[in-house]
Amino acid sequence: MFLLAGPAVSAPALPSLPVFLGDASGVLETEGVPPITWSTHLSHTKGRVGLSFEAKAKGFEISGEARVDPATLDGTWKLSRFSLDPGVWLPVATEKIEPAALAPKMGKTPPELKKAQDLLQKVKETLREITVTGLVEVSGEGVLQAGKPDGWVSLRWREGGFHYSHGETDITLEGGSAEIRCDGLSPLRAGLDQKLSFGLIKGAGIEMGPGQFVFNLPDEKTLNIKHLEANLFQGQFKAYPFSVALDQPVVDMRARFDGVKLAPLMPILGKAGLAEAKGRLDGAFRLIWSKERDLHSAVFELDPTLPGDAPVVRLSPHEGAMTSHMPKDFEIPGLKSIYRPKNPVYQPLSDIEMGKNSLSLDSLRLLLEPTSTEGHHILRIRFGARTVERTIIPRISLELKVIGPLREILSMGLDSNLTGG
Repeated sequence: MFLLAGPAVSAPALPSLPVFLGDASGVLETEGVPPITWSTHLSHTKGRVGLSFEAKAKGFEISGEARVDPATLDGTWKLSRFSLDPGVWLPVATEKIEPAALAPKMGKTPPELKKAQDLLQKVKETLREITVTGLVEVSGEGVLQAGKPDGWVSLRWREGGFHYSHGETDITLEGGSAEIRCDGLSPLRAGLDQKLSFGLIKGAGIEMGPGQFVFNLPDEKTLNIKHLEANLFQGQFKAYPFSVALDQPVVDMRARFDGVKLAPLMPILGKAGLAEAKGRLDGAFRLIWSKERDLHSAVFELDPTLPGDAPVVRLSPHEGAMTSHMPKDFEIPGLKSIYRPKNPVYQPLSDIEMGKNSLSLDSLRLLLEPTSTEGHHILRIRFGARTVERTIIPRISLELKVIGPLREILSMGLDSNLTGG
């Protein structure tokens, strides 16, 4: 039933319109979208318009209310419940993206329209490769001041999952959850500790988890990372607390790796010239990134190790990597036809370069940094080691390099510089 209230109250920013009071309900049916059952109740009391609403569908529910003075747009609002199953609604939303229809909202000239349409098509194709599960729940309450909302909002994500698969890329997240509460919206702030956690992340041959991320947002310009920890390669990664200025983002993160096993790292280390790696790593890590320069550097330094605890590696066969610039035999002037003493270090080095003798690491430094070529990075792996089998060579130092675009760096060619000592 509808009732017509009169006369209408005019607001400076709004035209004078009649206000319809009472109840309304129905079912919204759109092709490709689950039917949505909805109802509203509109009232007018003491110069304020009141609205309560409710809607339900498969994997979706929302209910709330608001009371607003139409002359000033001041009032109150409350979101009693919003729940969404992205497993149901992400595919629906994806198919509703129409690049040709949306592109004019993003550009006017033919080149801008073409760029916008291509971008929207790429977004649509990417979303088709993504699956998200787990119920998202939101609630909140607050005030309206000149139509601008403020108040608190709480978000929960339970039993969440994520999967993306395209070509050779396959990323999975299991056991995701989030507990986030904003204390204010104008400006945005979340002074209490917010928590994100996951059970397992898998991708590119790497498994990580369980893990937890705790942060707060005391004001709209500052992000404080209070806790960042995850199990990684059967060891543990833990970052020290740090802050980020959101208006000029610079990340300077220091962290620890403890008990990280080398064997699961072989998909990466194998492309850097290692045939085998075993044992565990303990060490310090630092990452520096900024919005202006992207990745500045990422460094890992191995803790000092005792001989019995040192990690062990074996090089992939690479004939001449260490011996190409040295003689196998020495030539003595006047005696070379009758006496050619062997070079005592040639065969031990040959055994190392051909992967016949393993190396026990006593120092290790990994450094990833940009090169002078825009978009390119260099990964340097420097380590000192002693041969596992006793030889005439007490110790060697080795540097391996992988150079190329950051995304492709692990599949680029290998350039190695090796020295003995």
